[in-house]
Amino acid sequence: MNKEIYDFAKHYFNIYRSSKATNIQVEEGFAEKCFSLGFKMDCGNSFIEKYPNAFKDVEELDKIIEDVDDAHFLGTAIFSQWRYITHWSYCSHPLDAEFRPWFISAFGRLMAITSEDNTPPFVFFGNVKKVKIHSNIMSYGFLPREDTEIEQHLTITEDGRVWLTRYAVKEDLNFADLKKTEQKQFRIDKEKAKFLLSKFTKYFRDEYNLQFATDVGQFEMWIDDDEGKKAYFLGPMISEIVVDGYNLSQLVRDTLDDQTLFVFDSNEFEKIKRITIDYKFTSVIIPADNSTDITWEYSDHLVIDRETETIEDVLKLAEQCDVTRKYHVAEGVTSFLDDLDIEGLFTEFNEPEEDMLPSPDGTAVYEVTVEFYRQETRIISGTYDKQGLPKDWPEFIEDLYRFISFYGFGEMFDEKQYARTYRKKNDYIFLSVKFGDYGKPYYYLTDDDTIQVGDQIEVPVGSDGTERIVRVSKKEYFSEDRLPMPIEKVKSIIGRFVPPEENENGEKFIYCPMCDKAISSDICYDILYDPLIDDIPGIITAEEIEEKQDICERCKYHDE
Repeated sequence: MNKEIYDFAKHYFNIYRSSKATNIQVEEGFAEKCFSLGFKMDCGNSFIEKYPNAFKDVEELDKIIEDVDDAHFLGTAIFSQWRYITHWSYCSHPLDAEFRPWFISAFGRLMAITSEDNTPPFVFFGNVKKVKIHSNIMSYGFLPREDTEIEQHLTITEDGRVWLTRYAVKEDLNFADLKKTEQKQFRIDKEKAKFLLSKFTKYFRDEYNLQFATDVGQFEMWIDDDEGKKAYFLGPMISEIVVDGYNLSQLVRDTLDDQTLFVFDSNEFEKIKRITIDYKFTSVIIPADNSTDITWEYSDHLVIDRETETIEDVLKLAEQCDVTRKYHVAEGVTSFLDDLDIEGLFTEFNEPEEDMLPSPDGTAVYEVTVEFYRQETRIISGTYDKQGLPKDWPEFIEDLYRFISFYGFGEMFDEKQYARTYRKKNDYIFLSVKFGDYGKPYYYLTDDDTIQVGDQIEVPVGSDGTERIVRVSKKEYFSEDRLPMPIEKVKSIIGRFVPPEENENGEKFIYCPMCDKAISSDICYDILYDPLIDDIPGIITAEEIEEKQDICERCKYHDE
């Protein structure tokens, strides 16, 4: 092991990998250090002579880098590359995206060939038994306010022990001085911990493909494996690490039951944890005999909860009358909350109008509580009317109503279910269809009992049997003695309509009788509906379109 070269390579490898690296860090004193280690500046000639394409192209470098085992040979190539960029390449810097990956690959190999076991510090071969992650979300464009959390230290062991420390900004706009805001230790289920760390093993073991990015936060990670190796990783806080279908950052959050953890991706997209809505309507009823007034109260308590994936609505209609509805929709409730505009939700209101008289019917008030995982809870309240509610309330409440209404009251209350009849052995199946939105219904026969209302079918029309594509609007069974019309006057369907499938280019092709060839559905649409289309070069001429217009109009795709 050449410890001096190894330390040099490790130092600059981490700088080039860092999202916070500066040009001064890679330029100041670099040449002097290279000379002291015995590296030469030969304009890359020795490296180019052996590997002609690898000096200028990182992809070519990656192809041969494992063959390089001479530290001084590789060090000379690194020094020459650095010298060319800093002195001869116009307005370029070693940290430019064009050159940065080359240095990362080269310094990584230089570490490997000068280390004790010929492997870089980001390679291990055992199973992860402990992981320590330092996540910092500080970026160049981020101006932190006092008490803003920007760093987390997280340690997880295979026996389920967990340590978590949080750090926040001590003073406004000063990210250099942090204060500890929380420190705790707890345990999780041992099997859950082993499962989580097994995903770390699978993703990071062997030659993990390190990423880099600029102007973002970064994570540092230390891994201990069961063979005694300690591995070190550095990466940007925008890393979407997916293994076996799991997003590793989210798996950590779910396993530790803490959605505020940064891990590898900053978790920068804040999420709504829960929305609670309380509505209360109060009305004073004056009896006709002028006896004691009666106060009637109606209340509605609704909770939309991400963690339980539930919406629960409790209506209190009177003292002895209340109704509770609970909807559990896995992923559906999460999707509903994720579709909301977090930043602008319930933040803008209409200008209050003066001289507003109270409602003679009673008073309706509300309070809405929006809980987040990281930012402060948002609470709004007021009168339940246009002046008191936020501007986006109509859109929100309509979306919520559609979500709940989709599930309705269940099939038990559906007349289509409790009034349905089943086909007898000799019954005929009659399908009702309409041509156009407002056309009258027509009957067709079928033997396919799997066809349902709403399905598309192909049917013959007119004396020549022109094919049309229509939707089934009604399905009925009739015995021979109850037929709605003579059976000989009812045409049979051609069959169920099977839409054309997309090819590898995302196009759908259909047979066009007017063009007498298969054409894309887009061209079919243009011929039918685009008034500016005179002809389709290579498909059909303007004269043919005019001459065969009646064929187009009788095509089965014409109405669909």
